[in-house]
Amino acid sequence: MLLVSLPWGDCHAPVCCWSSAPGPALNNEAPTPSLDRCDDPGAATRTIAANGSFSFTDTTSAGGTVTYRAAYAGDDRHAAVTGTKAVAVSRTATTLSLTNNGRTYAYGKAVTFTARLGATYKNRTVEIWADPNGADQGKRLLKRAVVSKTGNVAASLRLTRDTRVSAVFTGDARTAPKTVTAIVGTKVKMSMKLSKYYKTGKIGSTTYRYYRVKTKAKFTVTTWTPYQYLSFTK
Repeated sequence: MLLVSLPWGDCHAPVCCWSSAPGPALNNEAPTPSLDRCDDPGAATRTIAANGSFSFTDTTSAGGTVTYRAAYAGDDRHAAVTGTKAVAVSRTATTLSLTNNGRTYAYGKAVTFTARLGATYKNRTVEIWADPNGADQGKRLLKRAVVSKTGNVAASLRLTRDTRVSAVFTGDARTAPKTVTAIVGTKVKMSMKLSKYYKTGKIGSTTYRYYRVKTKAKFTVTTWTPYQYLSFTK
């Protein structure tokens, strides 16, 4: 009797194991193996060809990388051997969107980002990440949550610099992962004050300041943020 099998403890779904049924193995006579799936034992039988090969058709229950394993335990004339084959099984694509891409907001404004997830197999969780511009702040998770009945999940972020916001769906057994990104900008309040002019006047609707030839014009530029006040003069 030939035995072509893997111990059940070595099988990890989705993995198929093969074992041969009793039958002559010598004198070029082919045994009749049975194909046992870990999730469906005794699913099918196959006959080994004269060259020692056999084939089967399998419908996987999950996408991604599916590994098939076959093992021969050996006998008094043949050493044991094991073979594996990894097969990439495609998964269904879903849709994922994120609001506010390309928009600019005032410094310090709290902005809500909403992600919308399309149809999936089982996983309905979406993550929203923020990656502010600059090396001093790392990427951080804003929210990880199951989407609503309409497929939405939202997170709020107070903007203090240009930021890359990402919505991430990690995928499931039958749905491929997906990531989308929104890049938003921020701007600070700024003013400029002119001084040392001796009069003002208008040409049309535009106001002008007049300076004497020997007087150096003075310009004071000021910016405000919630955390600092900057002013410089030239």
